[in-house]
Amino acid sequence: MSLAENQPQPAWGSKLSLNVTPEGLATSLFATATETHTSWESCVLKENVLNEVTVGDDVVGNYCRLLEQEYAGERPENPPWHDWTVEIKIGEVYVTAHWQLPVNAAPFEWDWCEKEAAEAFARGCVLFGKRVHRGGLIIEEAFSPESTAKATHH
Repeated sequence: MSLAENQPQPAWGSKLSLNVTPEGLATSLFATATETHTSWESCVLKENVLNEVTVGDDVVGNYCRLLEQEYAGERPENPPWHDWTVEIKIGEVYVTAHWQLPVNAAPFEWDWCEKEAAEAFARGCVLFGKRVHRGGLIIEEAFSPESTAKATHH
């Protein structure tokens, strides 16, 4: 006898699992990034962080975070850089994307990088059952008991 015969439909709280790879995340979430990479630890230096928004799973420490950083150029004559970073940590693996510009770049370039990083973050938050409203980066549960009236069963 199968599960389908015992229950008319899966419960909303049913655990789901799927195989997610760093390449899959980078390809689907970070296609427009200046740079993407994987690592065993975060590449973010706290002293460079200007802003940060983090969404996690509250159980094992997995998260998605959006950061803005500024850091000095590699040579003293180079201008500082601004970096919008989206970092996803699942298990021990970090998958990170950067949208980077010199701080003296044109305002439209800043707007584009900020928008692309914020959209990647919003899409990444879905992995953790969260929804992001772009206006003020308000984060809410993607599924809550109050939303069951909108859900349909087939």
